[in-house]
Amino acid sequence: MTSDANLSSRITLLGGEMLTWSDLDRTKGTGPFASPLVVPVLTQLMNHSTKALIAGPHAPWLLERFAENVGSLDVVVRSWPDAHALNLRLNGKPVRIYCGAFEKLAVEENQYDVVMALDGIPRLFAADSVDLPWHETVAMLRRLVKPGGHLVLGVGNAMGLDQLLDADASVKPPADDQWPTSTDADVKPPPGLNAVKAVLAANELIVREHYAVFPRASKTSLMVHEHTLAGSEGDEVLSILASSAFANGMGDKPVLTDPRRLAREMVRHGMGMQLAPGWLFVTQVADPAADTATAVPEQTGLEAENEAIQSAARQAAEARGSVGFPDALITDNLEHPYWAVVLELGRDAEGRWHRDLIDVGRSTHVRAAGHLQREPAKLIGRVPGGTLLEERFLTACRHDDLNALRKLVRGYAEWLHDQAEFAAWKDPWSSDAAGSAERLVVPGSAVFATFENVMLDGDKYELLDASWSTTLKIPYEIALTRALRRFGYRVLAGGLRHPWPNGMSPNRLTVTLASMVGVTVTPHLLERSARLEVELEGQQRNNTEVGDQQLYFELQTMGEQPMGTEPGQPRGYREALATVGQLSTELSEAQNQIEWLDATVQLRENQLRRERKISSDIKSSMSFAIGNGLTTPFRAIFRMFRPVFRAMNPSNAERDKKR
Repeated sequence: MTSDANLSSRITLLGGEMLTWSDLDRTKGTGPFASPLVVPVLTQLMNHSTKALIAGPHAPWLLERFAENVGSLDVVVRSWPDAHALNLRLNGKPVRIYCGAFEKLAVEENQYDVVMALDGIPRLFAADSVDLPWHETVAMLRRLVKPGGHLVLGVGNAMGLDQLLDADASVKPPADDQWPTSTDADVKPPPGLNAVKAVLAANELIVREHYAVFPRASKTSLMVHEHTLAGSEGDEVLSILASSAFANGMGDKPVLTDPRRLAREMVRHGMGMQLAPGWLFVTQVADPAADTATAVPEQTGLEAENEAIQSAARQAAEARGSVGFPDALITDNLEHPYWAVVLELGRDAEGRWHRDLIDVGRSTHVRAAGHLQREPAKLIGRVPGGTLLEERFLTACRHDDLNALRKLVRGYAEWLHDQAEFAAWKDPWSSDAAGSAERLVVPGSAVFATFENVMLDGDKYELLDASWSTTLKIPYEIALTRALRRFGYRVLAGGLRHPWPNGMSPNRLTVTLASMVGVTVTPHLLERSARLEVELEGQQRNNTEVGDQQLYFELQTMGEQPMGTEPGQPRGYREALATVGQLSTELSEAQNQIEWLDATVQLRENQLRRERKISSDIKSSMSFAIGNGLTTPFRAIFRMFRPVFRAMNPSNAERDKKR
């Protein structure tokens, strides 16, 4: 195709266009960059006079949001179907679209106020592009930025936690968007965070802001500022957020170990920045004419160079007064954006975490669907302190501490029971037309008080996310059973250590835990807890009736199926090995018991043979024959008069009358 052919007034073909491939189609590849967390960060760099360039695959709604905040926006994509779709979506906005390989973009240098490549560099180039080293592509992007302008760059980490967890990364064939590249040029980022910063510094880019992104570079649900992670050792809130992000982000992918546990320990041990799946750099091109721009002094050694960059960033921040960049940003429900909420997290002077809403999409609006509703305003304010209740349970399980488990179950059950009130309740899942009955019913928000959503600080229980509620009236026993059952799935499906026999099913474990508080879990109660799970999950996923039925079938099947057999394999390879080791230990102990029982039975048989031989020898002796001959007449007389003796006994006479 010719490089200057125009299909519309806003689409310019560069050459190397991919005519049938689409980066917006998630069924063929990883999909576009589509995280709402970048909006509150990047909009601070824009105003209605800003001239911006966005390179690479980005979600159409994100481009639409940026187009509303700038004077003009240029977009570079490699896919013709994507360019056409964006042309229709962004109609009427100050946008120009370039379609083709990025290296063929011929525009004037130093003309953009902001250049953004949030998805990184590898997907800037088409299938038949000449591969360029990563640092050369950074230099190309840098030349497009005017002095004093900003380059925002997303960088993937080859040693990120998502790569370490992925069991298929080295054995699974590459996806359709990962075609072979030349061995002469390394299109991937340099290894390590310091090496990436060195490349940026070599291109005279000053790092103003630096975020670690989780759980994936292209699917970001958690962003934490560098200075926040620098002091995160032992931080319970950040550990919980990272654990939740990886649990939701990894999905059902095969992993080498439990992602929740490893993500939690990564942050608690201060390795969040080094092992982050990706980084987002907000850099600035030095402007000698500006008073607020500070040149990076020439230093020797990488550590001195990085320190100079950070010093320049701090001086620029002081000059601006308040940069306004948040300590951390988090969102949820990326797969179901109707329910998503974007939150900014920050610490106060005493080091306590606080939350505030960010106005992105419907984030600040109250939403409802059927019986389910969400009020984001309830998340504003202080983040509950203490430790996650689930972590308390898992710690007790790891130490085989049944007493601690009983105390935790009883404390949680009492807290849930104290919130319940007697009210008329009619079974919504029963076809029986009988009237309602008086039951102990929990509030709508307490239905979501599962172990992974409750913080325990001393004896105080508090919901971590209190924004969810339901209009369904749920009895206390069903709500408790659902919470215990979810924890059972968590422990058994993850292959985590616990003090109960291997091969237990989630239902059996639920019965065991409920018995600690005197609640008898019947099959009917388990079935109703599964119905409740389907009602809540189905509304959140916007399931069809078929989807609800499939989810119900999975819950019922896996509830009865012992984990470790076909439907319930351990989540990670490490947990699988641990499960095999536990089963081997139990098998060895059972084998030892069998051997002991065999030896005991053999000993008893030998003793019985000796006793029989002694008895046989006695009966064949002369003394036994003489004694038997002498006592025979007496035995015959006794047998003859036995009925008379029985009749003379009063107790025997009364017994005969009763008969």
